Amino acid sequence: MKKLKVKVISPVEVLKEAEVDSVLLPTTSGQIEILPGHMGLFTELTPGMVEVQDSNQVDEFFIFGGIARMDPTTNTLLVLVDQAGMPSEDLLKEVQEAIKAAKEKKVKTNVALSDLIKAEKQLRYLVLKGKK
Repeated sequence: MKKLKVKVISPVEVLKEAEVDSVLLPTTSGQIEILPGHMGLFTELTPGMVEVQDSNQVDEFFIFGGIARMDPTTNTLLVLVDQAGMPSEDLLKEVQEAIKAAKEKKVKTNVALSDLIKAEKQLRYLVLKGKK
């Protein structure tokens, strides 16, 4: 099976450089999956999880933003991130509980979806920042 070349780079280190099956990216248009042979793409990344999958292994990185570029001529995805961290199980559970609570509150108070999304991004940032 054809593989996708991926390089995930933060300002301080190369987080991942490998040939993989797929990459999930949080973009301003929503989450997208990049597979081998994907068309050319240049997109802005939002705070969220980057998931790099190869066979039975998944590497996850929580990012605060960045850009991604897919070069179809070389089948290479370059992901440049502002800041990234490997999420702990406790952090993931805490963020999921906070998101669930925020969604329940939205139903009760009719908060605008855009405000909920902003609050979710701020919460993810604050939780990750507090875990350092």
